[in-house]
Amino acid sequence: NIKSSPPPSPSSSPTTKSPKKKKAKANPIVVRTERTPIPSPIALPPSTPGTSQFKVVSWNVAGLRGLLNKSPTALTDLAESTKADLICLQEHKLQDIHVAAPEFSDLLSELGYDVHWAVSTSKKGYSGVACFCLKSSPFGVPSV
Repeated sequence: NIKSSPPPSPSSSPTTKSPKKKKAKANPIVVRTERTPIPSPIALPPSTPGTSQFKVVSWNVAGLRGLLNKSPTALTDLAESTKADLICLQEHKLQDIHVAAPEFSDLLSELGYDVHWAVSTSKKGYSGVACFCLKSSPFGVPSV
């Protein structure tokens, strides 16, 4: 007499457990909201009597509106601390309509600077440079 046994139920079938995979711990996200402060300008030795030094400061601001929103006195502080004859800004990302506005056209005028702007006309808000020339510079005001 051959007895057949019923097929095993799924719950009673032997199972092989796979080893548990360890979940990788996620690295914590570090958000940095402050930029490194602007370093102090290099201290220049005093000029020899009877000679003058022409000081030029160049700064890639990577968006002047953003810079002035975060630090409204950044350019004024730079101009006052360096007393530069020429301050050049790169990548201001302004358009013609922005540089004509008093907030930019009169920028640093209270400190005796004339400003000259160059903006991109082919791609709005792209790059652009500005030159701030000190009117009282012993070297005169350069024609830009």
